Amino acid sequence: MRATITQLAAYVGVSERTIHRYLAGGKWAHTRLPGGLIEIDDSLLTQPEEGQEGLLLATLKRIEQKLDSLSASVSQLSQSGTIQPQARPSPARAAPVSGPAQRPDIPAGAVQVFTFARAHGIPPGTAKDQVKAGRLQDLAVESVSRPGEQEHYFTIEQQQAALQLWRYHPRFQACADCPHGA
Repeated sequence: MRATITQLAAYVGVSERTIHRYLAGGKWAHTRLPGGLIEIDDSLLTQPEEGQEGLLLATLKRIEQKLDSLSASVSQLSQSGTIQPQARPSPARAAPVSGPAQRPDIPAGAVQVFTFARAHGIPPGTAKDQVKAGRLQDLAVESVSRPGEQEHYFTIEQQQAALQLWRYHPRFQACADCPHGA
């Protein structure tokens, strides 16, 4: 993740001073980038610290209670006719990648990992973490627009494997193109 100290503090929910202490004390390995950006491994932001599991569970419980309360309020308003329920917008469709004539190194039917994840309601960071952890495979190719960087794609077979893994994810949604590669 690349962010400023202020952005990291807001994302993690701590003060900027705490972020400075994490970085200066070596708690978070990082790289300083031009423009005041800090680059850190995303896993540092998602893994609970030792002894913090209970705090995270308590926070999750409070969030779930707030969500239940909001759902009840929406239900009441819908029943009273004050608001009309609207259909949930469907996620963006995963557009096929440019044809093989433009990018012969990308197989037909391949879709960028983040585009595919978003189209199925999965946070892109989750997809990235699953690839890094080896639970999913992807196709990495040299970026044309950003030399020295890679773009990540799912082939049709890799898309099917991702769907198998994600089908139990609470945010998973089948898209209009499912099943892919059929």
